[in-house]
Amino acid sequence: MSSLVDDEAFYEALQEIATLRKRVWKEMAKSNAEVKVETREEAGQGDGWGGRRLG
Repeated sequence: MSSLVDDEAFYEALQEIATLRKRVWKEMAKSNAEVKVETREEAGQGDGWGGRRLG
């Protein structure tokens, strides 16, 4: 039985997808950390936890 897909190319593509997914997760984690820092700074001026907001 012959394969319609070249196994080696298929696995290389899977590796590339895995690498890209890791990079995306890393970027998302980095941007989430940046967002957390911003909200922490804002917490000093009208606490970002649903408390009173100035304005």
